[in-house]
Amino acid sequence: MVARREVQLVTNPQRLKQPRVVNPGGNQKDFFKGRDADFIKHRDQMSSELKEISEQLRQENAPFKGEGFVEVRLTQDAWAKSHRPVDKLFKPELATLVGGNEIADLVFRVSSINLRKIADTMATAKPDVKEKKNPDTGKIRIIVPELKSETGAIEAVVLWGPDQRNAPSVDEAITHLKSRDLAAYYRVELFADIGLSDGVVDGEDSSDVLVSDFWRRLKRLAQRFAIVVTYDVDSDSLAMGIALLRGEPTLLIGPERDFVGTNNQLVSQANFKPDAHHALLSFLTGHPLVRSVGLPVPVEPPDDFTASRSDSVPASVSKASVRALIRRRLPGMDPDQVHPRICLVDGGINSEFNNWVIRRENVVAVRDEDHGTNIASLLVAGKALNEPLANYLEDDGCELIDFAMNAPRRISAATFSTGVTGFLDQLDRLIRDVKSEVPFRIINLSLNVKKPVQDAKISESAKRIDEIAQKHDVIFVISAGNAEDEDMRQEWPTSITAALNTLIGFGDQLFEPADTMNNVSVGALNPPGLPRIVDKAPARYSRRGTSRRTVKPDLCQFGGAHRGDGEPTGLLVTDANKEYRYVCGTSYAAPLVAKTLAKLDLETGGRAPREVLLALLYHSAQLHAPLDHKDLRSAAKQLVGYGLPGTAIEILSNSRSSFTFVFFDHLKVNEEFKHDFEWPQSLSNSNGECTGIVRATMVSSPPTSHRFGAEAARMNLDLYVRQHNGKKTKKGDMSFDGRVDPVHAQVAPKGKSREASLMNESLKWSPIKVYQGVLEDEGVSRNWRFGVEYLERDKTFDNMPVEGVPVAVVVTISDPTGVAPVADEMRLALGRTGIELRDIRAALRGRIQS
Repeated sequence: MVARREVQLVTNPQRLKQPRVVNPGGNQKDFFKGRDADFIKHRDQMSSELKEISEQLRQENAPFKGEGFVEVRLTQDAWAKSHRPVDKLFKPELATLVGGNEIADLVFRVSSINLRKIADTMATAKPDVKEKKNPDTGKIRIIVPELKSETGAIEAVVLWGPDQRNAPSVDEAITHLKSRDLAAYYRVELFADIGLSDGVVDGEDSSDVLVSDFWRRLKRLAQRFAIVVTYDVDSDSLAMGIALLRGEPTLLIGPERDFVGTNNQLVSQANFKPDAHHALLSFLTGHPLVRSVGLPVPVEPPDDFTASRSDSVPASVSKASVRALIRRRLPGMDPDQVHPRICLVDGGINSEFNNWVIRRENVVAVRDEDHGTNIASLLVAGKALNEPLANYLEDDGCELIDFAMNAPRRISAATFSTGVTGFLDQLDRLIRDVKSEVPFRIINLSLNVKKPVQDAKISESAKRIDEIAQKHDVIFVISAGNAEDEDMRQEWPTSITAALNTLIGFGDQLFEPADTMNNVSVGALNPPGLPRIVDKAPARYSRRGTSRRTVKPDLCQFGGAHRGDGEPTGLLVTDANKEYRYVCGTSYAAPLVAKTLAKLDLETGGRAPREVLLALLYHSAQLHAPLDHKDLRSAAKQLVGYGLPGTAIEILSNSRSSFTFVFFDHLKVNEEFKHDFEWPQSLSNSNGECTGIVRATMVSSPPTSHRFGAEAARMNLDLYVRQHNGKKTKKGDMSFDGRVDPVHAQVAPKGKSREASLMNESLKWSPIKVYQGVLEDEGVSRNWRFGVEYLERDKTFDNMPVEGVPVAVVVTISDPTGVAPVADEMRLALGRTGIELRDIRAALRGRIQS
């Protein structure tokens, strides 16, 4: 047996900290280089459109002193933050940046008068550029005036009106709400805080003209109808709920938690009269302060597929052993063995698992235990049930915390009449109460909001999940959702060209909240060994991400193949009736990843920062056949994320020819991480040429502001691993070349801007970065450097938290031949540079000093 070496933790991460070095920005960009006539035409057209919007504000928004909101859309070439038109045109004294929508779509609050001033300034932009000669080199540098650059960066300006608010019609709203047994309730997102979170119940005296007017009109409407206004106490969201009730006109205001759960007033007294909905929607779609108007969506169990029953269970499965394990222990299992612990949010777990369930919470009055029991059987006895998958699964046994929060639809709707927001508010409180008595960190949420995610912004449910996770130091593992009927793809073919064609034309986008930013979403793979099915291919029902700028779902696991003919799916479970069933669905892939996370948490004493757990998990994941092909990387990013993760024991150990180290710290203002080291001598030659594989992963938790839509992350942290190129910089320092690329990177298409390429291929602004480099006699030096640096979106807001941004980095250097003594050499090399290392499990069972 090959001896295994423990992954190493850097116990003095402060050694890596250095003062931040900020490279000076580039010159202003000429977006109309050599096209003066086109620039003049663009300038005049944009200036004219701004004047038209100014006049529209003056007339239509006269009750609001001519104030409103405009969306400034930038051309793709202007996606870089340095091209924002905020120094000469939409400068702070004339316009207030309040948010965003898509990438480089900025939303400003403006007045009619100030917008006219911006238009007049724009009209003076000259097409001319200047030349400046460097006296030392004689080179000519082109100087582009800021006003020309900012004007050229703008593609369009749109007044935020009813079309942008995307409100449903009265008929659509009533049909949607009644068919799902929900309250007569709307989700309303605003551009400004109207004081609800501070307990303000009457903001009519606000100094903000839009806020005071909003309250005045809302109170006037409450003189005609009974209205309930709800808000989220523990969220920084600018969203609120507005519900219509039958009965005497009144205005009730309070936290959403006061109107969900056992209080069924919102459902029992729901007002579905068209005139009331028409009046409310007319008010909301016509008020400048309103950003969007949406309908609630309930949390529902996934549409998983159940195939054949116990008569088709393979002979390799011992029913007696499985039953004994579920009832407590297999013969010979250590009664004192500590197992991973997972909180399972579902419809409840059957009493057969009583000896594994350490806490039960019944939120709904009627439990629906089938789905939750299926998942529990995978967590407790997944290996015993699925011997062909044994190498990919954690050992059997798992402590369970049962949150029964899903029930038959009408009962669930009565409990959570406001949909997912009420569900998550209750979950938030439940986690707080239970976690204080029974510690846990991993939550399996194989439930979805059956609403495809959007490209422009993270869904409200995902945002709330992220807030809950950060607040309670937990990690959610969420299923990607299942496609059905016409949205389900064809079975994965063997041809790469055919595989790409199968992805065209299907509406199989992820369901909310699988677009979570700081948690894990999981897609499903076909298990190996099934006839007429491609091993490890994405399951045809597994939903995929929509944007090239993110990796979603994050990871994949075996979820069963959709056979559609009653044949075995490759994934076996037991159900609430003690029967054995073959199943498939992303909700069965998610708990397999959750268990690996829970096992990592157990092995590290429950003290590893969440960023460390996630970094280790992502670092271990690998793209595999049939997806590890250069033409399929981009597709893989939206189907299986970073790939199939290893087991916890595999993740925490290395062979003699591989070395992995981890560091965690908080990166603070004007700091960066940077450290030099030597490449292993056994993987280099006398010319300094280096061979081997280097893989580097970073997970951070940057500050976010969801009012900026697709630009919610306000900081970008980037990880680099570089090799000295034998040259010097202008300042006389050592010069380095990058040696790793994003694992999904492909050649950028022609015509795509550099910034767009950085976002799409290098995942700039994503909190997760995974890089890899495969070297074969590369470079001229054994001198290497790794580090982490940050970039802020803008200086308008205080982006960097006082405590800093938590960052976890995992780096592995290995010999693909499995021969070189990399582990010993790297440990000594880092030690010579002052880095202190310790086996990660031993180190994390003590306190991490950061």
